[in-house]
Amino acid sequence: MKKILLLTTTFCLLMLNASAQTTTSISGLIQDANGQPISYVNVGIVGTSTGTVSKEDGSYSLFFKANTNENDTVRFSIIGYESQIFLIKELKDQQTIVLAEGVVELSEVVVRPNLSNQKTVGRSKTNGGRKVNFSIAKKPRQNLGAEIGKKFKVKNKPTQIESLSFFIRSNNFSATKFRISFYSIKKNMPDQHLTNQDIIVSVEDKKTGWINVDLSAYDIFTKKDFIATIQWIDSSADGQSLAMPIRFPVFGKKHYYKFGSQAKWKRYKNMSISMTVGLAY
Repeated sequence: MKKILLLTTTFCLLMLNASAQTTTSISGLIQDANGQPISYVNVGIVGTSTGTVSKEDGSYSLFFKANTNENDTVRFSIIGYESQIFLIKELKDQQTIVLAEGVVELSEVVVRPNLSNQKTVGRSKTNGGRKVNFSIAKKPRQNLGAEIGKKFKVKNKPTQIESLSFFIRSNNFSATKFRISFYSIKKNMPDQHLTNQDIIVSVEDKKTGWINVDLSAYDIFTKKDFIATIQWIDSSADGQSLAMPIRFPVFGKKHYYKFGSQAKWKRYKNMSISMTVGLAY
């Protein structure tokens, strides 16, 4: 009898564990007021690591645990449009999400100055055995929206961000895309966007090494310290590994990571990723 009871209890625990790991999803299409698809919209349960990014055709699929509260809030957001929020239970019957165009209020407006000096700042070293991952193996598109950031200092004078370079340690996707963003800083965390448009970077053929992005056409100006970020927003279906090198300890440096497209930022001290920016001032 004791043996039967033990087997029954073990079986029940296994079933409970399997149930806890079961996932479900909601899917739909994101459009503007004219019925045109909106690419690369951040979609996720607010304040959690559960998130994704819409595809180029505006379609999305958000995976989450089956026991997630149906009253949890899902937010849809992207630069240039008003954010929308829905309860999970509302999205089960709503296949199309319409985002209205919005005005992006930049945290600071800087009149274009005459710039005579240029310099490159940041971490150009790529050695070190550690790495920080974008993708999660065997979970396609479920970690899209992960975002990695680094703080840069400006000497309180009008400065243009002319370029950004970041290093990819591992990548076995034949095609992947990133979104480059710049934020003002509030309470030592990313705050408001410094640009009013998306900056999308495509990486092909499983490329690793330095990725160099020319930003001179975007007229990005600031007079204060800022945080630059790389967000993973799209990939082909053939890969599993995508990561940047990270070094620890690097005393006095700060590393920023967002575990989902609608998650809260996390700050880690004495860590640094391989990222540089070109500045003119």
